Amino acid sequence: MLAAAIALGPFREHRAYSIGFAIIWLSLHCIHSLWANRHLNSQRLSTVAPGIALGLLLIQSRKLLTYSDYEGPSRYLIIAFALLVGSSLSTTNWKSLLQWISAGALTLGCILYFAWSNGDFSTLEETNKYFFREGLGGINVLATVLSTLTVCGVYSLRISKNLTTRLIPFASIVTTYSLCLESNSRLAAVSPFAGLLLSWLISEGWQSTKKLKLPTKFAAVCLFLAVPLVGIWNIVIAPDLADGMESDALRLQIWKCSISNSILAGNNRIAYGNGFDSTAMQDACGQWQAHSSYVHFLSHHGLLGFISLLVILLIVFKGIRAHLNHRLEPRSLWQSSWGEVALGCTITVMLNGMTTTNYLGGYLNPLVIGLMLSAGLAPITDSEFNSESQQEKSRISSN
Repeated sequence: MLAAAIALGPFREHRAYSIGFAIIWLSLHCIHSLWANRHLNSQRLSTVAPGIALGLLLIQSRKLLTYSDYEGPSRYLIIAFALLVGSSLSTTNWKSLLQWISAGALTLGCILYFAWSNGDFSTLEETNKYFFREGLGGINVLATVLSTLTVCGVYSLRISKNLTTRLIPFASIVTTYSLCLESNSRLAAVSPFAGLLLSWLISEGWQSTKKLKLPTKFAAVCLFLAVPLVGIWNIVIAPDLADGMESDALRLQIWKCSISNSILAGNNRIAYGNGFDSTAMQDACGQWQAHSSYVHFLSHHGLLGFISLLVILLIVFKGIRAHLNHRLEPRSLWQSSWGEVALGCTITVMLNGMTTTNYLGGYLNPLVIGLMLSAGLAPITDSEFNSESQQEKSRISSN
């Protein structure tokens, strides 16, 4: 279901089918949670939350399918539903989910390439705008989806056991990231590398250098940081310097205008912002969005809304920290602890939101964001990722 929702995502005329498959997928998982916890005390949150979520999802389904709540709270509800469902999945189920996401990403990439190569379009941006009519959003928003799916493919590749199960993730990585580069979205091209490197350095790399002397450890850290920094300079900063920083100057101007005409406009808006209506921003700034998830969210919902965002991120990072502390030992580049997976997905999503309002566009976007953030909230168990290591140790010792 989720793979079909991802594959149909870019089609504006088919996005009702895309969100429909997503609604069915979320509903089935809520029903499964209710059935699995049917013998537990009905007053426990684990039994009540899936039922509440299922009811709200079905009530809101008409607005989701008809896109009649484009600027309303539906996007946040989708993120909340995805957080709830993703946090209920075991790491074993997450491994299967990443495989299905990779399959959907590969299909999505092939559809984009086919439409581009068989249409009278010179760029991916034109293909997205005129053929798909921006079903997932503008080219920068599409690029953030592709970059997030690339990271999913990388982790699916690394946690897979054999060559056969690694073929689809590998193909999806090549397809989605090459399209991401063709989008000319600079931060979306860098964020997968930054997310993957930083998560590995935090979760595994530093542990791997414990036996090294301090100067050697410092040199190793500098080397790993140099790679994303060089990439950021060449892909993000240098091209804009050549254009006189025109695009970044325009973006900063939009940010300033958004803040000035929302939380700094008086009438207690610093507390609750302008609300969901973007008319004031469109009239004042000539743009209906701030081209940054954080600035856009702050403008619409003020400090109270921003505090709620910080609380959610705090909960997510607390879960990631628990997973990082639970891992048994550092792993090679071809393996990954679940803490590293969750951290890499979260960093990528957060980076993509800096210069793109990545939760806007199609409803598939907040679904992917919610799922990526929920990875760190998965239950901590002695998963197969750890048991594989133990089994290998036992096999070696027995020989």
